Amino acid sequence: MPGSLPARAAALAALACAAVACTPTEGTGSPLSEPSEGAGPPAEAQLPGRPAELPLDTVDPCTLFSKSALRGLSIDRDPRAGTADGMRTCTLHQQSEQPMYDVLVTAYPDAGVETWISGRTARPGAAAVQQRVIDGFPAVRMTPSEQAPGECDVAVGVAESQSLHVRVSAYPSTQSSEERSEEPDAEHPQACEIAEQAAAAAVAALREKG
Repeated sequence: MPGSLPARAAALAALACAAVACTPTEGTGSPLSEPSEGAGPPAEAQLPGRPAELPLDTVDPCTLFSKSALRGLSIDRDPRAGTADGMRTCTLHQQSEQPMYDVLVTAYPDAGVETWISGRTARPGAAAVQQRVIDGFPAVRMTPSEQAPGECDVAVGVAESQSLHVRVSAYPSTQSSEERSEEPDAEHPQACEIAEQAAAAAVAALREKG
């Protein structure tokens, strides 16, 4: 396919943001870290408030992606609904160009965005947790030290004690589906941008649902 990957990815990012009204992040890249005793409020307290409550109790994540949003993310396969540990999930695939990638979206009806910082859903060995704002909602980007170069995690707090989690995992076409489920093995410099675009599309759809 003509065009370099970075150029095409940048174009896709612009299209996706236009499609889902990406919200610029104030203080993009600012780390959230647990301060020493007496140094100030905990990391969770640094997250901004939500502009609305968007419950996830009965939401199928696959219903949050319109055809336009899927095109903006370069998804070329039908969304696949599933469950993991009792949570509703949706898997999106991009398999038309290298590196290929999967986008796994999970609805957590019992885990707020703050739990991704230091609670039960926090990934072990986290090297950095960065504050983001997705369509006006508090979010975090997680980059564990053991994370593969083509992998990125973003969680958005959409309601009290509820969050949407998005993971992008890139892989080469030579990997089988079993190998991909074990460990992504391809670099993708835009993995986090894709994760945030997917999160923005999902949040925008939730807002439309009311």
